Amino acid sequence: MDARFELISPAGKVWREDDFDVGGDQFPQEVAALTPLYGVLVLSGDDGTETTITDDFDAMLQEICLRSIGQMSRGERVDYRLAAHAETVTFAPEGDRVRIGGDVRNELVCNRDDLVEALLDCGERFVDFKAAQLGPASGAYYRAELDRARASVSA
Repeated sequence: MDARFELISPAGKVWREDDFDVGGDQFPQEVAALTPLYGVLVLSGDDGTETTITDDFDAMLQEICLRSIGQMSRGERVDYRLAAHAETVTFAPEGDRVRIGGDVRNELVCNRDDLVEALLDCGERFVDFKAAQLGPASGAYYRAELDRARASVSA
């Protein structure tokens, strides 16, 4: 299971996570200046199935990779209503698996623990991105959200 993000500029330029080093000096200034950002969350299953969720970057990554993690880890259903469209993505528990469906390109069924781990890892990279984009003070805000997400999984 893998979760990664991509960014989309208003002009349609796409950056993948590995296109820049958020902790180094290769962070594109044109990305740093973009606000709000539009993005894609790419979820890939172990069987090669891939689905994407496209929405407001910050809202999507905060909600799916940070705020909803505790619910997912406890096997609760999560419905994410996209900020930019009148669509909903569902994370529906099926025993120890989760069916990601609703308004997505391809449904994906994956192990719940693997999904939670992949989303938390993606959330951590999102937090690093926000710190590089907005500076340490904003980074601290997002880091606190990540800490709450990790604690909600442990609870």
